[in-house]
Amino acid sequence: MDLRNLSNTELVKLCAEKPENEQAWTAFYERFNEHIRLIILRECRDKFLTTNKIQFNEVFKDLVQEVYFKLIQKNCKALRNYMAASENSIYTYLAMIARNAVRGYLTKEGAKKRRANLLSLDTPVAGSQEEGDLRLIDVVPASEPSPDANLDEESDRQELDILLDKIVTGKSKERDILIFKLHHYQKFSSEQIAGQCGIPLSDKRIRNIITEIKQQLSEAL
Repeated sequence: MDLRNLSNTELVKLCAEKPENEQAWTAFYERFNEHIRLIILRECRDKFLTTNKIQFNEVFKDLVQEVYFKLIQKNCKALRNYMAASENSIYTYLAMIARNAVRGYLTKEGAKKRRANLLSLDTPVAGSQEEGDLRLIDVVPASEPSPDANLDEESDRQELDILLDKIVTGKSKERDILIFKLHHYQKFSSEQIAGQCGIPLSDKRIRNIITEIKQQLSEAL
């Protein structure tokens, strides 16, 4: 059986149900690995992780491996939980896992830096008195983003999803929404969507779909 002829949904299901099937995972790798790498690279650039190229090469490899680890851990739970809204929904799902891998890495690195700074932050500021010493931690402002920022971002996403579901119509509704989300959320160009996301449309047609949805959103808002 030529696994390359399987649909995206069928291939994901095969990997989830038979994780020991090396041929299935080879087909999965050939079909989706470039997409996973692209999402990780884009997220790392957005988070300024690519400045040190030598260090980033190792980080990038680890992040790609982390995505596959997430897919296979707990007997492929992530793949078994995947619900396909359309044949191309897997690209959005993998993008979410890839972005979360980068954010998880940043969280761990941030925790390491905070632990390393605990001693120095408790050090009295130079020139302060012994009693009632003023510590660095008292004068260095917190740089952590507000939790409300993440909540606001998620709320905006949900509102946009609801709006897209209302304004986009037709037989290709799910496909068109996916195209817009790849462009809007992941900053994919029409060329990248056409060439790397398994959507069999021309670059020009994808640009037109994005433009049409933007116009509909503008009118709705």
